[in-house]
Amino acid sequence: MFTEETVLILGAGASWHYGYPTGEDLVEDVIEMADGIAHYLEELLQPSLALPNDSLIAYIPDFITLRNEVSLDGARTKIQEAIRELHRLSERLKLIKPLVIDYFLAWNASLENIGRLVIAAVILNCESRWQKQRNNQNRRRVAERSPIREQADNAHKLDLGKFKDGWYRFLFHKIVSDCTESKQILDSKLKIITFNYDVSLETELLDALTSIDFIDENDAEQFLSNNRIIHMYGALHDLKLPKNTLNDLHFSTFYFKNGTSILPAIHHQNDVHNYNSFINTVTVAKKSLDISLKFSKNIRTIGHHDKDGDGSASSTAQQWILNAKYIYALGYGFDKNNNKRLGLEELLKSETFYHSLPPQKLVRYTNFNNVGSVNRRAAAAFGRPNLFAPGSETLLSTKSVYDALEQDFDAFDA
Repeated sequence: MFTEETVLILGAGASWHYGYPTGEDLVEDVIEMADGIAHYLEELLQPSLALPNDSLIAYIPDFITLRNEVSLDGARTKIQEAIRELHRLSERLKLIKPLVIDYFLAWNASLENIGRLVIAAVILNCESRWQKQRNNQNRRRVAERSPIREQADNAHKLDLGKFKDGWYRFLFHKIVSDCTESKQILDSKLKIITFNYDVSLETELLDALTSIDFIDENDAEQFLSNNRIIHMYGALHDLKLPKNTLNDLHFSTFYFKNGTSILPAIHHQNDVHNYNSFINTVTVAKKSLDISLKFSKNIRTIGHHDKDGDGSASSTAQQWILNAKYIYALGYGFDKNNNKRLGLEELLKSETFYHSLPPQKLVRYTNFNNVGSVNRRAAAAFGRPNLFAPGSETLLSTKSVYDALEQDFDAFDA
């Protein structure tokens, strides 16, 4: 178990191993999802034998605010407004190509709500896909981008199950190691600060903990409470979400090839097969978008007006960092706004940060491919220009999070 005060700071690179996008990939996924939803709504507006005029309103997603509108023409107008907003989101993202979508939404307040809706849909799609397939689709995306034609052409042949991605196993092992009674896991001195919206960490740890005979489910849930894990920008949903909810979502509805239709065409009144397919598609599409809208309200972006409410998350995170002996920054790019949210600059002004509080802090962080700008931001964040000087208590791994924990950090050496 973690017997020394230990803090994990998790960035997008940590969730990458579980199929979630990072930085520019999230931007691309939002563009694709926005285009797909807009295309779906355009088809929904087309006349269909499956959806008589008086039935259209029942299948309109909740994010298209109808208020008291019950007329068909009024409903169509609202759908057209939503389509234009989705196109505006997609077109601006394509023009600007932001490095981080949070900054884009801060610059475009008029698109914040629709942007958060689409982000929620992208994250939920990743979660649903991981739950069903249990492999990291990002591996295929990397192969598809290979400059080597043969590798790109064969990306679809990859056996994703052969890759090592499930790094939570190292964390789980450390949590339960040396425990013989359920309550002992609650004595763990582990704290986790994450900048990710997804709850893959909590979900995977809860499943693993409740698969141990001597661990009580209530203790497992208490272990994963807000007293131990902070989502700095909000968590998409809590652990009480039934797993079958995700199984019922099908965001693939919104992924289409140019020139193809999402909704099946119905050519005559007795076309039962296509009729049932049509109704099933619009029903699932509405459910998927309605859940995305609900959960989008749980997430905050860097520029969001209520990004930290009363500042409690930041102050708690700062205290955890101040008290920690071990700090692991995993898949974290040391973005200046995120560093500010952690209050690292303020902490560094305190002489106690490194030396006055025994024992001395030991910093471990990953920087995949050893990106120079990340190293410089890390040095600034921890107040050490000579971060790698002889005798430094900082250890860098230039490998992925999984490989770093397996090969360089000794599977959490706390």
